[in-house]
Amino acid sequence: MIEHKETIKEVNNNDIDTATKIFDKNIEEMLSGKEDVFEDLYSNSSENNDEIAQEEQEEVFPKEYNKKIKKQKKRMPVGLRILIILLVSFFFAACIILTAVEVEGIALSKPVTAEVVLEQGSTAEDIAQVLKDNKIINSTLLFRLYVKIKGGNDFKFGVHEVKSNQSYSSLIDTLSQNADPANSVKVTIPEGYSVKKIAKLMKKNNICSEKEFIMAVKYKDYDYDFVKEIPEGKCYYRLEGYLFPATYSFYVNPDKNKGDDNAYKAVNKMLQRMDEELTDDVKNTADKNGYSVHEILTMASIVEAEASGYPKEMKNVAQVFYNRLRWTDQPARLGSSPTANYPDSRYNTNSNIGLPPGPICSPSTSAIQAALNPNTSLKADYFVTDRNMKFYYTNSLSEHNALIEKLQSEGLWN
Repeated sequence: MIEHKETIKEVNNNDIDTATKIFDKNIEEMLSGKEDVFEDLYSNSSENNDEIAQEEQEEVFPKEYNKKIKKQKKRMPVGLRILIILLVSFFFAACIILTAVEVEGIALSKPVTAEVVLEQGSTAEDIAQVLKDNKIINSTLLFRLYVKIKGGNDFKFGVHEVKSNQSYSSLIDTLSQNADPANSVKVTIPEGYSVKKIAKLMKKNNICSEKEFIMAVKYKDYDYDFVKEIPEGKCYYRLEGYLFPATYSFYVNPDKNKGDDNAYKAVNKMLQRMDEELTDDVKNTADKNGYSVHEILTMASIVEAEASGYPKEMKNVAQVFYNRLRWTDQPARLGSSPTANYPDSRYNTNSNIGLPPGPICSPSTSAIQAALNPNTSLKADYFVTDRNMKFYYTNSLSEHNALIEKLQSEGLWN
């Protein structure tokens, strides 16, 4: 009798162990992200289930209970089903709208005009990447798919002028037209260069003549908001200070018949780079400080001329000039030596009060940021540099003159 009871007990324990293992296994799978664990657990028709496992499950879980669980599992709340349908519908609708916006060239932001170079041997993938790099398209995959479907791949290699608000169809037509030869040269515009110096650099690199470049600066139209805000007729060179210093690829003029066009394109490329520099943050900070963007660039150009190559000193130099602008006990002259060398006497801050009519050179990012965010804790009204370009700041004219005498006696005065 005792042996019979132990046998029954052993069988029952095995059943419980089997059920527990199955339950634990499925709970672990559910927690790890598997969604069909209960379907696997209660299914009576799966071909992959072992017959013994089926029998063990049926012994532990009655068939009626299995059916009930399956029925409950299959039921999804109506509200949840509606929410899923809405989310999926919204996703596909958004994809369709964004695709239409992209393909039709609908501008969601300010349109960009750029010159793109299609090099000989470029694939559709290469061309799509060039367009994206120039912010003409947003999706290389969508453009390549459109080209493949439409069959418009007769692209002409060379230089093309394209716009970001062109439809894909129009863009393909533009790239299929005859292009200018892509003869180009890399030129670096140094920080602190004036229009006159940049013009000489253009001539040196066989891009255009000095006259063609200066004419492009003075009289050509450029579609940028900041250009429209430059004071009319007050600046010696209208775009002085707006030609951002950086390294560019410009087109050469081997036949001497495209200098005027090259000059325009070179100026536009430098203005486009300045447009990227003049962010909303720059404009808002300038406005908050009570200055226009033009005035900030004017101050930045003077800071650049005084401290070019020494960005750590620029915020101090800017503050000295701002302190001078606030003088009330004497004429508010900036007294910047570089302004005296500008070809227009109205720019000379040794004799004229306040900021000059416009920038005197092309300021760097560091100079622009210094003009926007000077070191307001500095109270100095004067500064000088020695022959080693060490900067000294003083609070009064007497201290300033005494410092100069000391530097002269030590052989450190320029």
